[in-house]
Amino acid sequence: MRGRSYGKYVEGDAEALGEMLGRSFAFPPAEARPWLDRVGTGNVRVLRDGATPSACLMRIPMGQWFGGRSVRMEGVAGVAVPLERRGQGLGAALMEGLVRELGDDGVPLSALYPATQSLYRKVGYELAGGRFELTVPARSLAIGDRSLPLRPFSSADRPDVERVYAAWAASRPGYLDRGEYVWSRVGAPRGEVAYGYVAGREGELEGYVFLTQRRGPDGRHDLHLTDVAAVTARAARSILTFLGDQRSVAMDVVWHGGPAEPLVGLIAEPTFAVRLTHTWMLRVTHVVNALEARGYPAGVTGELELEVRDELCAENDGRFTLRVEGGQGAACRGGTGGLRLPVRALAPLYAGHASASALRQVGAIDGSDHAVALADALFAGPSPSMCDLF
Repeated sequence: MRGRSYGKYVEGDAEALGEMLGRSFAFPPAEARPWLDRVGTGNVRVLRDGATPSACLMRIPMGQWFGGRSVRMEGVAGVAVPLERRGQGLGAALMEGLVRELGDDGVPLSALYPATQSLYRKVGYELAGGRFELTVPARSLAIGDRSLPLRPFSSADRPDVERVYAAWAASRPGYLDRGEYVWSRVGAPRGEVAYGYVAGREGELEGYVFLTQRRGPDGRHDLHLTDVAAVTARAARSILTFLGDQRSVAMDVVWHGGPAEPLVGLIAEPTFAVRLTHTWMLRVTHVVNALEARGYPAGVTGELELEVRDELCAENDGRFTLRVEGGQGAACRGGTGGLRLPVRALAPLYAGHASASALRQVGAIDGSDHAVALADALFAGPSPSMCDLF
């Protein structure tokens, strides 16, 4: 469309974006401004027809853990198009603008929780992991280990809580290296109050938990954990014991994580349930930076040659060579292109969500047996997951 442009938020956009966001996500438009301010209006992007806003989204700067290293990642939230203008290609044009911007900025990755997959697949995103809900009856957590009594969280504990979380998240592919926006959702989820408790002495915390209470019709309640982390076995056992000690009034304990949560291994009986609640998509927005930023298995050495097809970002389109040694990678242009794939298929491979062998079986990638086997080894690891929404 003539006059269509992609760019940054300006102050005069507030009313139009409030209406757009409110109608898109079913909340009063007046609630949009606090959301925009929390994200930071400098991170809001707008598609315009002339001077009129026709779609918007929010960039959320943070990181994501892969191979034990934090990779710079921009989350995408609040993608909104006026109800009467849906189906006209505005969402795709908005996302194309973002992908090109991120590539030009050298940002390695972008991730989002999709309301629809087809839109984001058009611009190179692909499913790369899930968010799983774990539910355990509080009575099953009567572990009886109080070696680290818990005390209420205070603001002075924040640096230690962040340190514990980083150590916890580094071994969980796909977990976020949180920015302030996501941390605010841990301590103050929308419409609820979260209470924090920490295990260990000040300056030497070993674990923590943040929880909300959701009351049932019988007067009892469930404990919903907005965050939980432990870097020692005694902290993990003490936190579960603390939660189990609430069983006189609490029915279930609910939290989010991956499909194979180690904490449930401390429960005596298999009384827990795991349910997939969300899937998330990933987009490699700068191939060289992404390949160099993640970690790799320390015992694997090799040289993987890729040929990537990317119609939106010329910087990503072509042949690349990845050399891995000692858990680190170095990437550059060139090579024979032994593993051939569209940028969309690079996302689940990069995240470890799908192996090169499995992707080749369904025709998503093509390559020699040697290249596929090496890619399997380089990107192997636990299934990627997230515990946070954004």
